[in-house]
Amino acid sequence: MTTEVSHHDLLPIGFVVRPHGLKGLLRLRLHNPLSEALERAKQIFMLDSMSSPFSTAKPYKLESVHPTEPGILLVQLRGINRREMAEEFHGYQVLIDRSLLPSLDESEAYVSDLVGYEVFSNTKKVGVVSNILSMGGQELLQIKSETQAEILVPLVPEMISSIDKKDRTICIDPPEGLLELNYEDVKKVPLFP
Repeated sequence: MTTEVSHHDLLPIGFVVRPHGLKGLLRLRLHNPLSEALERAKQIFMLDSMSSPFSTAKPYKLESVHPTEPGILLVQLRGINRREMAEEFHGYQVLIDRSLLPSLDESEAYVSDLVGYEVFSNTKKVGVVSNILSMGGQELLQIKSETQAEILVPLVPEMISSIDKKDRTICIDPPEGLLELNYEDVKKVPLFP
């Protein structure tokens, strides 16, 4: 029997890299290599990364979880016992019930919760966070500007001045030219008309 969980109670923690072996194991990469959340979980939720934002994540019971290196796990799901079955999950997003994760301090936030926050630079609105991209160990804020241009900003302490959870805003301090470079590469229009 699987537990019903509201979509808002789910938090993305990683993705399926590929199948592993012939018996249906999945190789997962965690967004946080230090996370131990799956070691306590009895089920995970899977969502096709190419699906509609309104798609429902499907629950799967965990049979086994084996860490292989920091941030990489081999996972066996109940009912997935052949490589062909595991191949269907390539690229899927892995989500977990938030209640299994540690509580956060007021100054902390889960990265995936930043989607929808407004982003400002020097009091000028840059746009709204539309996605968080994980690129080779580097998290990027994908920001959609008011003119629908896509801007990528590394999510590193040197770039982030502040995050206000109450007002759902992020203040950034990017190096000179970064925003314009991102913007011009995508749309060839000025960032602040």
